[in-house]
Formats: sequence, C-alpha cells, structure tokens
Amino acid sequence: MAFQLRDSEQVTLSAEALDSEGNPASASVAWTSSDDTVVAVTDNGDGSALAVASPGAGGLGTATVTCDVTDTSDADVHTGTFDIEVVAGDAVTVNITAGTPEAKP
Repeated sequence: MAFQLRDSEQVTLSAEALDSEGNPASASVAWTSSDDTVVAVTDNGDGSALAVASPGAGGLGTATVTCDVTDTSDADVHTGTFDIEVVAGDAVTVNITAGTPEAKP
C-alpha cells in the first residue's frame, strides 16, 4: 500500500543507514523521484528529503533513497523506496512500523 498524499500537501522523508547491529553507519544519502510530474522529491542534504505533490496530478510516484556507506572497506550501496500515491481531496494514511530486528535463535 502506498502512502497517500493530497495534491495540496507535502511530507518530509528521512533515511538513516544502520550497520548489521543497528548502530548508525556513516553514509552519504541521495534522494530522487520516479516522476516529478506526480511528486517532486528534493534532497535536503542532511539525510532527509521533501516530497511535494504536484497540484492537479494524480497517480503513483516513488521516492528512492540511495545510501553509500562510507565506513566500510568495500563499496556498500543500499537503496530503499517509498511509494507515494497522490490523490485529490482527503488523504487516508496507513502507518506501518517494523519492530527491532533481532538475531535468529
């Protein structure tokens, strides 16, 4: 299910790189949009981005974040996506929160 955003709204997105133990990892973060005509994604330069819905546009756009982890000896690039559905009128939001990962028994 995509995050719903009214065509008159914007939302701040944040990303944080974590190591395998859940500790913050040093990384450069870059944000892009799959379709600026639906939702424009502006990289704020601090790990966050501003997603702004295009007025009058409806449809599905994807914000993509690329994290280039700089504190490892190998090239460690990870990508994440966040689907945004731009709708006219009232938006309905469903929040999904994952628990803390833990080692398998």
